[in-house]
Amino acid sequence: AEYGWDSTLKQMEKIKGRDMDKLQLDEKALATFNTLQRQISLERILARPSNMQVTVKKHPPYRVAYIRSWGPYDVEAGLDAFSRLLQWAGPRGLVNEKSLLMGVVSNSPDVTPAEKLIYDACITVPGSIEADRWVNIQMIPGGDFAVHHSEIEIHRQEEEWTRLVLDWLTQSEYQPDDRPLYAIYYNTEALPDIINVIADFCLPVKPLMR
Repeated sequence: AEYGWDSTLKQMEKIKGRDMDKLQLDEKALATFNTLQRQISLERILARPSNMQVTVKKHPPYRVAYIRSWGPYDVEAGLDAFSRLLQWAGPRGLVNEKSLLMGVVSNSPDVTPAEKLIYDACITVPGSIEADRWVNIQMIPGGDFAVHHSEIEIHRQEEEWTRLVLDWLTQSEYQPDDRPLYAIYYNTEALPDIINVIADFCLPVKPLMR
């Protein structure tokens, strides 16, 4: 599915001037970024330094086993999906130094009904692993990604995605691409009681057309 960026970017353009009166009007629209349907604090985002450390990297395609959640993203539902995924992967020897755990967002609330929003809890797997009664298999497209490494409280991930677009993308030489965006998580051994996540937030990008 294509993410559909036009509406999100229009909202970001409105707030580039940091006009707080207008920010209140745009807050609900911004909260839908990354398929999140609750309010976020733009004041808190804008109060943080805007000099984010972002690197554009070329990622390969990833073959993943995944458990899918439908509907507006909920942290607890995501944690449950990852817990079940690890319960499946652990006994099969798939949780190791070569595997990546990824939260993948495939479509946008701006163009998709809330009940059809998709969030996949994923782990990279070799070609010998096939779908079964617990997990499905898919390929996550590769390409250029803007990568921001961060440690943040798990319930504030939507702020980090919004900062990546507002403070970096709108000032960069790139535009978003309609491939899935994802976070790669590095400390999921703390599940299910994880408080802070250590993650690479990976936004698909392509050069601006001149």
